[in-house]
Amino acid sequence: MWLRRHIWMEYVRRNVMNKLSIIMVVMVLSSVFSCGNAQNDLTDGSETAEDIDFCDDLFVDRNSNENDINFDTDPDYGVDEDIEIDPCIGDLKIKTVSELEAILHCVEITGNLSFNKSDLEEISMPNLVSVKSLTITQNSLLLSASFPVLQKMEGNLVLEENPVIETVSLPLLETSELVVVKYNYKLLSFSLPALMTALFIEIESNHVLTHIDLNVIDNSLVIRITNNASLISFSMPALTNLEGYFLFMSNMVVETFSLPELDFVGEDFGVTSNYKLKSFSLPQLKKINKNLMIGGCAGTEGEDCLYGFGNPELTSFDLSSLSFVGRDFEISYNYELPTSTAEALREQVLSKEGIGGSIEISNNKE
Repeated sequence: MWLRRHIWMEYVRRNVMNKLSIIMVVMVLSSVFSCGNAQNDLTDGSETAEDIDFCDDLFVDRNSNENDINFDTDPDYGVDEDIEIDPCIGDLKIKTVSELEAILHCVEITGNLSFNKSDLEEISMPNLVSVKSLTITQNSLLLSASFPVLQKMEGNLVLEENPVIETVSLPLLETSELVVVKYNYKLLSFSLPALMTALFIEIESNHVLTHIDLNVIDNSLVIRITNNASLISFSMPALTNLEGYFLFMSNMVVETFSLPELDFVGEDFGVTSNYKLKSFSLPQLKKINKNLMIGGCAGTEGEDCLYGFGNPELTSFDLSSLSFVGRDFEISYNYELPTSTAEALREQVLSKEGIGGSIEISNNKE
């Protein structure tokens, strides 16, 4: 309506309009009334909406400011260009030095942090205290990783298939749901000196790894220490409770290990195929809810053990508190272990809470 009024005032003010001018005004008014639907044909049928410039000065509101923002057409209206997305929020996948540098200030990362197939030779995050999960996998150039103040991890710590990595430092890490360290062929040692809880721990096939130190953790669900060809020492002195299973297998040069406080294993307990193992000690262990296997023969074909056998140099063990084995009891293929030692353990357990399954004592030293 304001436009019709404007045109009428122009007509009165000039007062010189002839018949042709009146016709033109009518045409203009018709165009105005039809601008809500720009696709309709104009009344004379000779022009289309695309042929008319509806932003002509005739249609400009005299009260408007040319600097006014068009809220319908400006896509950036309401966006503060000075606000940047926080790089510490969400899942982060880091592959380059520049990507790593962009998050070095992060104290907390709310999602998962992963370094997979990156071109990094070194990872160091001096400020990171908390992250959901940390995954370092398949980094062919990576030599070291350091997280000096990292304490909290709700999810998993995975260090896998980094062929030349030598050192990993997590001195303050207290919690992680899962710890997996596998196929890091140059990794020299692995230590989590502050780790108190982890449901699952697997340390496997790290060919030059010599020391494993998990000195604070007191309970877990599953512990697997397997195929570490150069392992010399394995330490978990505070472990008291294991709800799942324990497997110590195919660690070729380790000679002894001790779990001095462990008193309960909820599933299986296995020590097998450790070729240089001479002794082990679990003096407080009372109950194994499923199977006990010391030695054994995996994947038999005739008299051959296809996948592993015994502890050929084992001479002694300390299971002096053991009172219950819920399922099978097997001590076999330990060629230096006196059969009398195995039989004494069998009688000890039978005299207390018993053995729930089969008993096999064979191929030990007579």
